[in-house]
Amino acid sequence: IGLLAGLCQVPIQTKLGGFEKLVEGYGFYYQAVRQGEHWRVLTVPFLHSSVPHFLSNLTLLAFIAPVTGALAGARGAIAVTLVGCFAGAYSQMWLGPGGDAQVGASAGILGLYAYVTSLSLLRVIDLPKGFVWVIATVAVASVLGAGLFSTAVANAAHLTGLLVGGVWSLAHIGSRSAQNES
Repeated sequence: IGLLAGLCQVPIQTKLGGFEKLVEGYGFYYQAVRQGEHWRVLTVPFLHSSVPHFLSNLTLLAFIAPVTGALAGARGAIAVTLVGCFAGAYSQMWLGPGGDAQVGASAGILGLYAYVTSLSLLRVIDLPKGFVWVIATVAVASVLGAGLFSTAVANAAHLTGLLVGGVWSLAHIGSRSAQNES
């Protein structure tokens, strides 16, 4: 779905007259959201500011999605991603410095990284030795790397995505212990 959305974005934004027009018309444009157009949050994970932004999100997702899917199932992985994206967009709007819009799936993807890392560090799952540190390093490096290439990095969104993943892992632990008791 993400790949299809990425491939569709270029011709749509070209037809509308550029990326800014696309975001103003359909994206999580803060002014419109503050005026009650909360449906715009649905576009956050599907719009990206550039081809490199899209490709980096797609690469990060391709690495962590199979691991998360094996742990939480496809629905769980999608839920963590979307909740991370949606919560991240609102936190960036409320807490982030400046800017007028939020795009990209990185907050949700970082939620997946935090989910897997938390479950491993809490010893709920056993990953191959050192793999959890690979996952954590990729997540941290992606956030820090993004900061080197852009001054518009959504730090509040990224931190919120990580928080969502961590909380989701605790809910996972709670649901597993409840199932074991019954």
